[in-house]
Amino acid sequence: MQSAGLLDKKGNDVFEGDVVSFSIDDGWDYVVSKNGLIIYWDGCYQILENGIKYRINQCLEEDIEVIGNMYELERVEK
Repeated sequence: MQSAGLLDKKGNDVFEGDVVSFSIDDGWDYVVSKNGLIIYWDGCYQILENGIKYRINQCLEEDIEVIGNMYELERVEK
């Protein structure tokens, strides 16, 4: 697995294939918490959640937390 070049809120390295809990500002003055998979797509690392890709720089880095990886978890809970 390739490093995404950032640390989660606990100081763990984030890698492609990790399942993360993350928060994103949806543009309406509040933050939404979700779970997703770190992927490399279109030249950058993104978080895939329910068919939607979020660039990591759209997310609040201090709220990204590694909760497992795609090899450990069979299904990401909402």
